[in-house]
Amino acid sequence: MQAMFSGVTFFLIFITYFTTWEHFVSKKEAKQIAVEQATENGGKGHSNSLKAELKNYFSTFRIKSFRIHMGIYLSSYFGTILFSTTFVYYIVFVLGKSTSTSGFLQSLSVLAIPVTIIAGYLITKVTPRAVYTFGYTLILISCASWAYVGLAKPSAWMVVLIIAMTCYEIGLAILYFVPWNIFPFIPDLDTLITGKNRSGLFASVMVFVNQISQGLASVVAGYLLDFGGFRQSTSGAVTQPASATNMILFIVSGGVGFMILLALFFASRFHLSKKTFKVLATELVRLQKGGSMDSVDPETKKVCEDLTGVDYDSITVWKKGTSATSAKKQ
Repeated sequence: MQAMFSGVTFFLIFITYFTTWEHFVSKKEAKQIAVEQATENGGKGHSNSLKAELKNYFSTFRIKSFRIHMGIYLSSYFGTILFSTTFVYYIVFVLGKSTSTSGFLQSLSVLAIPVTIIAGYLITKVTPRAVYTFGYTLILISCASWAYVGLAKPSAWMVVLIIAMTCYEIGLAILYFVPWNIFPFIPDLDTLITGKNRSGLFASVMVFVNQISQGLASVVAGYLLDFGGFRQSTSGAVTQPASATNMILFIVSGGVGFMILLALFFASRFHLSKKTFKVLATELVRLQKGGSMDSVDPETKKVCEDLTGVDYDSITVWKKGTSATSAKKQ
């Protein structure tokens, strides 16, 4: 199995190596970057200080769509960690079933393979907001199902759990897939404002926030379990007090549900789509080619301001071309 996985991994990396490339930086661009870094750091040249890095990190949140994107990303991932941390406890202590039941239900994660393929197609046909809404609604249905089974203990509990886990795994696949496939469009929004290509910085912030959400969610789940009186044991399952089982049920259904509702709220405010990005990208190319900011189409200006959260007229990086154009008109 190890030899097979190694061979498959090598093959995939081989394909990636020969089908991707990075932006070539010319000597002129490198010199310009050095000048910009020196200006940003008070004439001291490039700075690797913590203060400079934090400044760069927080500067990414100037972009409205990125702020909303991170709200979606952080809250949804936080919810999934809460679920994965406590779901086995839910099966064992709330429902009184074996860990093999949990293993069987979680094996439905195989649904992620076809769902990811379908999501990749849908995201090119409809808005990310619509895909998010569909996925998060399924997860909310599963959260309601966990509460129903835990409280009502229906006779057909296994059927309900299978349906609930199917909904959850489909929603989870969408939750994992969409953010990283939306991300490549966001740095161009920043380029419109700053004139720079900071894709690496934005990716770094996303990974950083992901690590924070994973660690924080685990800590929160642990504290909530302790608060509920959960009894840890290294010698096997122990009887849990009612407060502990209630807390487990609350986390799996209410806690996860709240975080997904929060993600759904952010998703409802996310206006970046294939259509709106095309408008912004066209305007960015026009400005990069020396176009005047004075001749921007009103609708294009509105879209750019909605996606970036920055007043179009306050952008200064393209003012040189604007001034030159205005002078010619005079």
